[in-house]
Amino acid sequence: MDKITKSLLESFINSEGLTSLEESEAFERFCNYSIITTFVTDSLNVEDLSVGSGGDTGIDGIATIVNGSIVTDTNEIDELVETNGYLDVDFIFVQAKTSSKFSGTDIQNFLYGVIDFFSDSPKLARNQFIKDASSIQTHIYSLSNKMSRKRPSVHLHYVTTGKWVEEPDLVGRFERGIEDLKALDIFDDITYHALGAREIQDAYQSTQRKVVAEFLFANKVVLDVPNVTQAYLGSISSNEFLKIISDSSGNIRKSVFYDNVRDFQDYNEVNKEIRGTLESENKASFVLMNNGVTIIAKSLQQIANKFTITDYQIVNGCQTSHVLYDSRAALDNTVQVPVKLIVADDEAIAGSIIKATNRQTVVKPQQLYALSDFQKQLEAYYEATEGPGRLYYERRTRQYAGVPNVEKVRVISIQQQLRVFASMFLNLPHKGHYARSLDAQVGTDIFVEGHRLEPYYASALAHYRMEYLFRSGTLNAEHKPLRYAILMVVRMLYGSDMPSMTSNKMGNYADRLVTDLLDDTKVVDIFKAASALAVRAVGKREISRSLTKTSVFTAEIITLLGQ
Repeated sequence: MDKITKSLLESFINSEGLTSLEESEAFERFCNYSIITTFVTDSLNVEDLSVGSGGDTGIDGIATIVNGSIVTDTNEIDELVETNGYLDVDFIFVQAKTSSKFSGTDIQNFLYGVIDFFSDSPKLARNQFIKDASSIQTHIYSLSNKMSRKRPSVHLHYVTTGKWVEEPDLVGRFERGIEDLKALDIFDDITYHALGAREIQDAYQSTQRKVVAEFLFANKVVLDVPNVTQAYLGSISSNEFLKIISDSSGNIRKSVFYDNVRDFQDYNEVNKEIRGTLESENKASFVLMNNGVTIIAKSLQQIANKFTITDYQIVNGCQTSHVLYDSRAALDNTVQVPVKLIVADDEAIAGSIIKATNRQTVVKPQQLYALSDFQKQLEAYYEATEGPGRLYYERRTRQYAGVPNVEKVRVISIQQQLRVFASMFLNLPHKGHYARSLDAQVGTDIFVEGHRLEPYYASALAHYRMEYLFRSGTLNAEHKPLRYAILMVVRMLYGSDMPSMTSNKMGNYADRLVTDLLDDTKVVDIFKAASALAVRAVGKREISRSLTKTSVFTAEIITLLGQ
């Protein structure tokens, strides 16, 4: 392994707290993280992507992405279908080798493992991860009538620490494997990527940088707006606009729509009309018929008409952007996109713009919770906590990307906060696996003005400490599907008389829990006891997500503990 790759791998290992792993295992997770991060906006748990050894069918990493989100069970898929009305699916497979050699045999085994993954009659022995992932793809295909845009795509990534030179024999092996996948006739798109040291270095480094786009913006006027650094109103050539919403590989940048409260709504009547205009002889009139796009950037560099924006979000225009991307083959410079570009580093100003631009149609109140004062207070509480319990609350997507000395395992996203707080303090560990199932409780049970901040931090700290114990081998890795249930049990071990979320007593209650979580001896005892109780509730059943995501299992634990 070359010095640069090794240095980046060591940085990743320290950031993710993976020091207990063998180098080859850590490299697999390094590759999984570097590759799969480009496909999603959500924070990743690398353990949820890693297949593990034994029965891995020649695959090191799998991610199933539905409508822009990684899914880990069938309920998530059903809820996404109910919410969006469609299925847009990407299957990502990774095989990673620390060797500098691209092995034809390994490539062939990898491709055969992927083909076997989609088989109705698999031939290879499967571990539990492969079984669970395959059951998800089976469920997806049972909902084929919801694939209104396209059939699923497959993305194959084979990584070594060497240099890919497109040897004919190796290219031929990839092409034969792709032909076999095409023969299944269940995909619209199949791609393969052979990555050497330079490519995987670039992939990882891109995860550490804030998103940047460079484009030409000639047709514009300057707006003089108080409390805003810069503002422009005008139109951008559609081909220049694609540079803003696409990454270097040509994929749509899902992360730049994070602050847009509505996801893409598939081809409803409005979006069909937009597509119809873009693909017609009248496409030059698009600029007059569309409300356009609002972009908020943290910084801007300008040289004449060349603009470079950094750390930006498309806060209004998600529908327009996706249709433009889908219709990109039909675009030319006659198609202009109306654009409002605002440069503002003031969170309050940015938040008010996001709210205003998204009030044009009905928006559910919980969709705006990331912008609330409560979130800012919670972020400030995390920032005020120092020492070994220091965590970082990621209120804005990629907020800590590239920030020196911030371990990723200490970064808590809003979605993760939802999961752990609901599991630990609301006795809802069955909903912890899927944060969207908690949206309806935002503002009523979670993120409520007046709630004490201590229990939110305590639940995040408990999760952080628990994950470390799993990674170090102190807790049995086979019990990971129980992790949200274990969090609930930990809190229950402190008694059933939990104070009100708004009372001063809750602050003291949570502080006592935090004190014990920061004690290296007590924390082991606490989690071993909680894990043993959760396993006891399982009984003779298999420990799996299909069990732990049920309210029935949660009720069984509560009964067992007599609470």
